[in-house]
Amino acid sequence: MKIATKSIAWRDPNEGQGVANFFLYYAQGNPPFSYDLPSLSIPAVPGQAEYVYTLPGAIPLTEAEWTLWVAASDSEGNISDPVSVTRFFDFTPPLAPVDLRVL
Repeated sequence: MKIATKSIAWRDPNEGQGVANFFLYYAQGNPPFSYDLPSLSIPAVPGQAEYVYTLPGAIPLTEAEWTLWVAASDSEGNISDPVSVTRFFDFTPPLAPVDLRVL
């Protein structure tokens, strides 16, 4: 069995200038956002505008609807408003073929 990976992608309009890292917040379902939600820290790269994070990675995703938020932070600890996406993650493969035979 092979389970497909998913990715989340975003663009940094600052291109890393003044951004120390990004916080990737996550929660099952579609709850209201809170800066206290579980999160990962992803370092910003000066001059880089496009970011892609492969899921599930360090996020303990299970088959369900999840909301993911990304916010930028600076070296002083200021955090931007987040952007979000909510979607259902399907990690169940189809049934394996049966009745294999040589004719």
